[in-house]
Amino acid sequence: MKIIPTEDAFEIAGISREFNEKFSRRTQTIEAEAIKRGIIDPAQKAKLAVLTRERKSKGLHISEIEPYWWGNLLPEEKKALEDIGRT
Repeated sequence: MKIIPTEDAFEIAGISREFNEKFSRRTQTIEAEAIKRGIIDPAQKAKLAVLTRERKSKGLHISEIEPYWWGNLLPEEKKALEDIGRT
């Protein structure tokens, strides 16, 4: 697996931006709230991250969540993840 540094964090080679965005609910939530409040400043958006954070579900085991994750993948997305796991 190859890690590619970005301006803000990192990406995994072989995973498209669209795929990342599809499963980035935090970013979607923050962006929606920023639009609602008319915020465009990155520093102010960072503050929204704290205000919009959802509580983590307690008592759920990974084995209960994993089928949901895999079930929401398109066939080509699943293949991309499986291919990365082989490298």
